[in-house]
Amino acid sequence: MMPSNRFAMRMLRAGPPRVREDLARLLTQTVPSSILRFVDEYGVAIRPLFDNEDFPDVSAALRNVGFLQAHPIQPPGLYVRNEKTLYLRSISPLVVGHELIHALDDALGGGGSYYSTRDVAIGVAFTSATKWVTPYAGENREEYFAECGRAMLGMNDPELTSWPVVNEARLRSVDRVMWRIMLELFERVALSEPS
Repeated sequence: MMPSNRFAMRMLRAGPPRVREDLARLLTQTVPSSILRFVDEYGVAIRPLFDNEDFPDVSAALRNVGFLQAHPIQPPGLYVRNEKTLYLRSISPLVVGHELIHALDDALGGGGSYYSTRDVAIGVAFTSATKWVTPYAGENREEYFAECGRAMLGMNDPELTSWPVVNEARLRSVDRVMWRIMLELFERVALSEPS
């Protein structure tokens, strides 16, 4: 078994067996093993939902979140920081990549807060950006980080959204500053010592 597959399988919790297999394959084929190792060592879990489940059914933290009850259409995925868990209604590469980068942001931050909310360089890059890699990247620093990281992974799903297809080349062309920051962070993760 490849190391990246070992990390992917260890992070997967419950959910439909076929979905877990497909998800492990997606992660193994698209995400560098160093990133999977880093979030796995931080304790991140990935929990795909069964068809009859909603987020509040599987997450204690989400049971009391008014946003979810107030919106009849729930998002395709959520990362819950205090549970260190990606909850997935969809295993679209776009959704998985975006939520996995939120987990990476949390792991880089060490649990106190997202790294992207504390890092000065990311704050400057966000406030001075003149173009976004996707429209959602302009929402806030956390979504900016997640969408730029997803671009670095090249995880897309043109059938799910009308957003532009993202990859490292697109990020480099629209936001060279954040591209350099993401390159440095991905290298830092790759060079980090396993626990």
